[in-house]
Amino acid sequence: MAAVGAALDRLASARRRPGLDWMEIRGEPGIGKSRLIGELAELADARGHLVLRGHGAELEQDIPFNALVDALDDYLGAVDPARLRQLGADRLDELAAVFPALRSLGTVPTGDTSEMQRWQTYRAARALLELLAANRPLVLALDDLHWADTASVELVAHLLRRPPNARVLLVVAVRPRQVPEALAAALSAAALSGRALSGRALSGGAASAVVAATDGQAGANSPATVGVRLELAPLSPEDSDALLSPVTRDPVVRRRWYRESGGNPFYLEQLARTRAPTRPLSAVAGPSSVPPALTASTGLDGPDDVPPAVTAAVGAEIAQLPEVVRRFAQGAAVAGEVFEPDLAAEAAALPETDAFEALDALVAADVVRPTEVPRRFMFRHPIVRHAIYMSAGPGWRIAAHARAADALAARGAAATARAHHVERAARPGDEAAIALLTKAAAASRLRAPAAAAHWYAAALRLLPGGESSPGQSVDVYVDADGGLRRLELLSRLAAALDASYQPQQARVVLDEIMDLIPREFGAERAHLVALRSAVDHVLGRHGEARALVLDAVASAEPGTRESCLLRLQLAIDHFYTGEYDGMRRWQQEAHALAGTLDDAPLLAASAGLLAGAEYMVGDVSAAIAEAAGAARRYDLLSDDQVIPHLDKLAWLGWTEAFLERFTDALRHLDRVDALALRNGRGSIGTLTAVARSLVLTLRGRLPEAAAAAEAAVEACLLTPHLPFLSWALAARCAAATLAGDLPEALRSGAQGVRAANPETDAVSVMAGSYFAEALVEAGEPDRAVDELLGAAGGAELPRIEAPIRPYWYEVLTRAELARGMPEAAAGWAVLAERTAADAGGGLAGRKASAMRARAAVEFARGQSSAAAASALASAAEAERAGLPIELGRSLIVAGRALAADGQNARAVSELRRAESRLDACGANRPRDEAARLLRQLGERVSRGGRPSARAQAQAAATLTRHQTQAVVLSVAAGTLSARERQIAELVAAGQTNRQIAAALFVSEKTVESHLTKVLAKLGVPTRAGVGSALRS
Repeated sequence: MAAVGAALDRLASARRRPGLDWMEIRGEPGIGKSRLIGELAELADARGHLVLRGHGAELEQDIPFNALVDALDDYLGAVDPARLRQLGADRLDELAAVFPALRSLGTVPTGDTSEMQRWQTYRAARALLELLAANRPLVLALDDLHWADTASVELVAHLLRRPPNARVLLVVAVRPRQVPEALAAALSAAALSGRALSGRALSGGAASAVVAATDGQAGANSPATVGVRLELAPLSPEDSDALLSPVTRDPVVRRRWYRESGGNPFYLEQLARTRAPTRPLSAVAGPSSVPPALTASTGLDGPDDVPPAVTAAVGAEIAQLPEVVRRFAQGAAVAGEVFEPDLAAEAAALPETDAFEALDALVAADVVRPTEVPRRFMFRHPIVRHAIYMSAGPGWRIAAHARAADALAARGAAATARAHHVERAARPGDEAAIALLTKAAAASRLRAPAAAAHWYAAALRLLPGGESSPGQSVDVYVDADGGLRRLELLSRLAAALDASYQPQQARVVLDEIMDLIPREFGAERAHLVALRSAVDHVLGRHGEARALVLDAVASAEPGTRESCLLRLQLAIDHFYTGEYDGMRRWQQEAHALAGTLDDAPLLAASAGLLAGAEYMVGDVSAAIAEAAGAARRYDLLSDDQVIPHLDKLAWLGWTEAFLERFTDALRHLDRVDALALRNGRGSIGTLTAVARSLVLTLRGRLPEAAAAAEAAVEACLLTPHLPFLSWALAARCAAATLAGDLPEALRSGAQGVRAANPETDAVSVMAGSYFAEALVEAGEPDRAVDELLGAAGGAELPRIEAPIRPYWYEVLTRAELARGMPEAAAGWAVLAERTAADAGGGLAGRKASAMRARAAVEFARGQSSAAAASALASAAEAERAGLPIELGRSLIVAGRALAADGQNARAVSELRRAESRLDACGANRPRDEAARLLRQLGERVSRGGRPSARAQAQAAATLTRHQTQAVVLSVAAGTLSARERQIAELVAAGQTNRQIAAALFVSEKTVESHLTKVLAKLGVPTRAGVGSALRS
């Protein structure tokens, strides 16, 4: 209990910064995890903390968010709705999809949900915890999390990665051999990124626990987040002897029980309950009718090894129960880990009078225990529930689940609450059951795709012929209306498996669909082949993906849409393997065929991919022409025509970004997102988020870029497609480097490199490249050179497409100069200029990189005048390209060179210009460099490059003297739009732009834009005057 007390002391400390602490309690079943959580909860409650406790359940692992709903839902039902509405309508809508108690406060979204949308749900849950912990510390304890559903595990993992900004202690209890992989990874990452205390503790809730800190003791001055990992050990022989002495005085018996139990407290207790001279259950009233099988075995066959002696002891305890009491207990086991007596009685088919008498007997015998919620009870231990459940015959269990499903239906329960009962009770061909399971899957698909996949699979098993092997006649699966029901359900199952990152299973399902779909559905078959190929790429099976598409091309009828679509997929396959010449060849064939077919959507899709292919082989002029043509074609298409080709429009957005056509890129990425969310293609959102982050970084909108990158990373972590994850981490690394957050940049870059595999995935080289740039900024140029050349495949950078190489040659130039090797730097600068003139000849931004590399080398050689000219030419090209951060970097080089050349006034002018542009972008690191140079030249610049606080205060005072009267302010306040009014009220409440952006799910740039309008309309100079203007 020492670790528990320390964690609670830290939680309540007045000097503790807001943040999430966590505690992982590990141990075998029966070792005392639940008891330790119970004692922690009692201590926390006694200190006035808010304690919310939930459980995973062995038989309810397919109910979405079950563990979190168990912990929070009853409490949320009692919270003042006005307080909950502080979360905002968007967040309440997200939470209403998770917590039944909030359904009346929000509108459950009905559109498709991607990884991006699931991340928004988890972000809303994090905000909910911050709200609940606003007034007092919150302890969220989740027991038996090894049995939690996938959505609950994902949400807990998200909280560990993105902790709530409040005093929250998250406690999870798990069995070591059953910890979900995602949870184990998140706990390990949290331990590495923060500070973890670990140790072994005495089990059974012993009075003292031994915790050996790995990094000192947790205290009030500790970091914002501390994790505690406790491994509960068995009782020692001495402690076991002391525990058993009141039960039996025979030391031989006590030693035998200790040997049979292994020192496990629950096992010891179970042996004592059933073998002691005075048996606790013998006092239960009523006659006992014991089926012979129960006296020998309970059928206990759980995943953990339970000693045979304990198994027999649990069976004997169950056998002692009078028949009516045992029958009610079995009904309760069917009803749930936590159950209501009414549902248990209906599952057991017992009248209410008998049910409540049986409940009293079970409570008296300590088989079940009351919870803090009225009319809610739970079993003493999951092992007991499992044993009681298995003690009923299989036929009785089927009937009991059917009765439970009917009872829940009569109460109006949601499909997801009834589905696991229906699955266990339904007969093959049961149309009502198939419909119910499909409805539950559709509801779960939005935020718990793993559960949706489970329900779709269950519905498929109930279809006539549901257990048939792939390839059976399609006619078996045709319903009365002629619809191919099995194909429809298989398609939904494949989508759910893909969304929940189960690629192996998705692959099998897609193969079955391809076996079943009629040959005349050529275009549909081509889309299926593309999906199956994409799954193989996710699994790293690039050769198999290629072979699949080539076989399909060979068998497709020439000159058809199917043949064209397959060639488009072959082009994409070559992109993944870095074979850009092959990519262009197949793309040219597809584009020509699309023209022959005179198919407008195919022409737009093929033109867009051809632009990408031309860019990748280094023909920038052709790429620009094809991209412009593709943009015109897409603009003429209706949304319905674009939807089948959304992924290809997303790739066009990527290509436009690297061709420096930023406005078109953002416009097309926005259209992809809007159509994807509206039409069930949400998984594309991750791809567009990474592209958007890179575009915003290049355009100098770093706060928005960081937000987009964070969203992409979180989405990728939900479905760990490693190439996409490495891209997302690279984007976050790039934005963080420029913003001056080098710890985050280095962390994201290193993670991106670990996720990347440039040997088999050409595009994941991006992670190593941006990591190398972060290393240069962090003062590790030697390592930076090694990382960049290793990722890119050598000095020629063969794994990087030719048009972008000048940028990375400029990074290598900086690195070599930083490690004092000017000749090596000169070599990279020459390569930068050569590649900029060749492949990157039509891109102003690449010219800017090359000319800045030359300027840096000239400056290092003492040629300050030449360096200034080259740097200013670089700045001009960067401005022409629309790259403000690149402009600022070039102006810094120019300022240095001008100062060295004795042109101080001009140097100050260019450095002022650089500082201003970089500050507007949020590019703190290069901005600070410009500010330092200005100070060296004798200019007065505050730390960080911004005007001093005194100057800001003087300006504010001067302007305040000229404010209009309150009545004018009141009229002005009435002209605010709804969003402006909302932001104004949050500003008046003292929130920062970052806090407002997080609260409203918008970027800081958007907040700044609205705030500028608010200040203008209210006629006040600073945010400090907003409150008084609103009050007046």
